[in-house]
Amino acid sequence: MVSRLAWIRQSQMLKYQKAKIEYIKTLSTYNKLKAQFLYYTGVKNANFDVDTNAYHLSDALLDQIKTNVHIDTIGTSNPLLAFYKTRWDFALAQEKLIKKNYLPKLNLIGAAWTRGSSLTASDAYGDLSTGLNYDRYNYMGGLSLTYNLIDIVHQKDKASIIDFQAQAFQEQMNGQKSLLENQLKQADVDIQAALDRLKEVPIQLKAAQDAFAQKSAQYNAGLVNIAELTDVSYLLFSAETDQVGAKTDLLNTLLQKAITNNTLTIFLNQFNY
Repeated sequence: MVSRLAWIRQSQMLKYQKAKIEYIKTLSTYNKLKAQFLYYTGVKNANFDVDTNAYHLSDALLDQIKTNVHIDTIGTSNPLLAFYKTRWDFALAQEKLIKKNYLPKLNLIGAAWTRGSSLTASDAYGDLSTGLNYDRYNYMGGLSLTYNLIDIVHQKDKASIIDFQAQAFQEQMNGQKSLLENQLKQADVDIQAALDRLKEVPIQLKAAQDAFAQKSAQYNAGLVNIAELTDVSYLLFSAETDQVGAKTDLLNTLLQKAITNNTLTIFLNQFNY
């Protein structure tokens, strides 16, 4: 009897230590996520608590979020694609500018001048003050045609370099678009897997709750010992943890899709309680 109680005590201690280790690991993950949040948002105050209501969202709200981020196409409004397109457009504009430098330039030239003098045309000297008034005017106008023959080779080299850069930026944009489309497809697969898992979790939870209720009644009646009750309570804890984890996975996959198809603002607006 003594050895039996000792074994029960040891078993309970092992389960307690395992639960404590899991708590420490979870707390470490929690602090890392808070640090990431501070980094990405620029918030200076680190003394805040995470709203855990997101882990207990209703099925109706989850369906609403899924509907709002359902877009399965990648548009040019995506910030990442817009960045690469801006680089591509800039390279194309530079290329056009360099090519226009090949063209001959027609310039309109004009000049005008005036002067005053106290000396008249008949060699008569007037007062010095009369020379301060303008009385002679002249002007000139013309056209000039220029073409840079010396630097034409260098201009072609510059145009070729910019053209290759524009092609590289275009390939980067296309590659990033393909990557986003692949991420979008993967997000759909993950969302469906999370939904399937979420459908099975209530069955598991109901079975664990029934088993715990049965063992509790048997324990109160003295038919089972504390070890059996602890085992079934651990199964109930695992089922409840799986329920929270399933909703967390679904939220994470919905968030990933919202980031990919540029519906992040719509996704975040669902949490404005």
